[in-house]
Amino acid sequence: MSTTRPFARGASALDLAVNSNAEACAVAAWEPDIIRCSKSAARLRGLAATHPLVEDAAQDARIKVTLMARKGVSGEHYVRSAISNSVQNSARQTLVAANEVPPEGIDHLAEEARDRDLFAEAQVRAWIARQPEQLRVVYDLLYREEVSQREAAERLGVRQPRVAKLHGELIARGRDELRALAA
Repeated sequence: MSTTRPFARGASALDLAVNSNAEACAVAAWEPDIIRCSKSAARLRGLAATHPLVEDAAQDARIKVTLMARKGVSGEHYVRSAISNSVQNSARQTLVAANEVPPEGIDHLAEEARDRDLFAEAQVRAWIARQPEQLRVVYDLLYREEVSQREAAERLGVRQPRVAKLHGELIARGRDELRALAA
């Protein structure tokens, strides 16, 4: 489910009221993602969703979204990554500062994050392997080799709209898979 997130693009520095309103709108639009990510970070560290870390991490992410809105940054994937990184960094710093994780435990937290990333990558690879050949090829070109749809079309000997259609089908299948997992 992709929703349009508001960000101030090219806002005039003279109109601070409008700019701060755009920033507030951006934070409000991303609030569910910020809270979900903050609670997830706490759960992964064995803490309750009511732990002070959750609000600290969420506040850091809100600040990050505000700064991104102020700069006119757009791109849903980029903002999601920024929120996740902000929450993870805040969680690590908060736990170390509260002496709930000894300083040498930071290495363990980094290893834990790396292990989660490797596990997620393995799950994506397994899911992609179950897809039809054309979708696997489109995935490899667009995501592993990071070529444009136009270049992928040239390599496959098809037109760009066909690659776009296959990409859309791949995304739809992934969305359906995630919905089934969440149900």
